[in-house]
Amino acid sequence: MKRSLPRIAAVLVLVAAVAAAVVLYNGRADPYTVVARFEDAGQTVKGNQVRVGGATIGTVSAVRLADDGQAEMVLKIDERAYRPLHRGTRAILRNTALSSIANRIVVLEPGPNNAPRIEEGGVIEATDTRSATDIDQVLNAIDEKGRRYLQTLVRGGARALSGAEKETNQTLERLSPALAQTRQTIDELQSDEPALQRLVTSSAAVSSTLADNTDDIERGLESTAVTLKATAAEREALRRTIQRGPEFLRRANTTFASTRVLLDEARPLLREVRPVAPRLARTLRLAEPLTRQSIPLLTDVRASLPALSDTLGRTPRLANQVVPAFGEIGRALTGLTPILTEIRRYAPDLSSGLLTGFGGKAGGYYDANGHYARIAPTLNATALPDLLSPILGGLLDTLAPILGTGLSAPQTGMTNRCPGAGAQTHPDGSNPNPAGHSGRCDPNQVPLGGRNAVKADATP
Repeated sequence: MKRSLPRIAAVLVLVAAVAAAVVLYNGRADPYTVVARFEDAGQTVKGNQVRVGGATIGTVSAVRLADDGQAEMVLKIDERAYRPLHRGTRAILRNTALSSIANRIVVLEPGPNNAPRIEEGGVIEATDTRSATDIDQVLNAIDEKGRRYLQTLVRGGARALSGAEKETNQTLERLSPALAQTRQTIDELQSDEPALQRLVTSSAAVSSTLADNTDDIERGLESTAVTLKATAAEREALRRTIQRGPEFLRRANTTFASTRVLLDEARPLLREVRPVAPRLARTLRLAEPLTRQSIPLLTDVRASLPALSDTLGRTPRLANQVVPAFGEIGRALTGLTPILTEIRRYAPDLSSGLLTGFGGKAGGYYDANGHYARIAPTLNATALPDLLSPILGGLLDTLAPILGTGLSAPQTGMTNRCPGAGAQTHPDGSNPNPAGHSGRCDPNQVPLGGRNAVKADATP
């Protein structure tokens, strides 16, 4: 047993050595190089780091000048996980710090894994690379007047930020994600140059259209200025509205919460109403002209609301006076009922007198010479001898139904006629009314031929 222990230890050491060799082989194998072409090497030197996401994966093994005047950097990738690279990989030169001069790094943004591979010694074209920009290049692009303004801005910023370094650093830390997103947005714009060109072209067309409509734009700006001036004049009302905003939002939140329950309850009803929706849409389209014409009416109604409100406000006081008056009118009408009942019975006589008497049928004729009237003699009971009245009366009563004339013989002693006896007796017997004079009238006292005419008309 003691002799086997050295052998076991030797085997374990051998296994550990083999495992270390495998790990070293997997992590650091034969070098893999690609050539990245830049417009400007930007003081990059051999040995500068190549990074992906902040991790160093290789170094710059050589910097040389290509035949076309571009800079070529040979990038040696040591990490096996990034070998080989794929088409679409981008290489960006960056500074490690603003104070550095030749301390550059090459940052790679690997392309998608499903893209074609970049073989050993392959090239990342200049369209997929971006050179570093030094601060002195930016400053050299500014003229002398701009540099003075920049110096004033820097000095003023230093005075403004003095004593607020901690808050400024926190602001910059929070601003970093926004700047990174802005950079990515700019990169996306640069990656799709045709779309960017179309955007610029469209912007130029919009600018030309705006330039052709300067008068309309000026009027719009003037209207906007008037609106802003009116808004400024209502500053106090606007302030009160803003102050009420939180309370309104709280109440609206409660209302919306209740509305959610209502909508859940209304969902089955909406499913049932869905088949009717097309018909409702047609109905609404047909109702649109009516709605349009109703707008002036609603405007007038709205203008009448103050007067109507004032009228309704005075209605209770008016009711206090009108209700007793109506009570008195009701009691007066109760007393007038017998009188009106008696007068109503004489309606046929009154209408006959108005229509056939007082010139109703005797006048109203008109010809080329103007108005004219027919005049005929009328004989009463005193105009004929008593001996001729019975003879002529009987003859006329006999001929009246046959001839259809209104002739009648003179009558005497007609002093107790019932209501309605002044007109011909109606077939339904509604006149004369024997209830007149409290039943003390004679229903037989009618115009000559009256009852005979009724009998003649009723005879088949």
